[in-house]
Amino acid sequence: MIPFMQASDDNEEQQPPFNDERPERDPAPPHHRHRRWWAVVQSLTLVALLVLAAHHHALLSESPEDDAPVWLVQSEAFQSDPPCNEGGFRVHSGFDLDGNGALDAEERTDTTTLCHGLRGLSG
Repeated sequence: MIPFMQASDDNEEQQPPFNDERPERDPAPPHHRHRRWWAVVQSLTLVALLVLAAHHHALLSESPEDDAPVWLVQSEAFQSDPPCNEGGFRVHSGFDLDGNGALDAEERTDTTTLCHGLRGLSG
């Protein structure tokens, strides 16, 4: 009985039954099984993503190969040589195979010539 309430026949009938008098519960409805299945799928997806993230982090933390040759670009100025009557620059590029930090003649794979223009009236 609830305190501060007068006893009546209606109040006596509304009391919950005792533990032995409660009706039996049915097994879990089907929508609970779907929720449980969905939670399992979400958990497995989360674990897979964490494994992939750890693998990616491990790949990033590896040191790059030091044996790979370095690509270098070198430029040199020249004075009036054909085809540039006013002078210009030669830009050489290639791999530094011997690792000395300079682009030697045998390491050059591409050379581009850039010419200065003719002098104008302004000098």
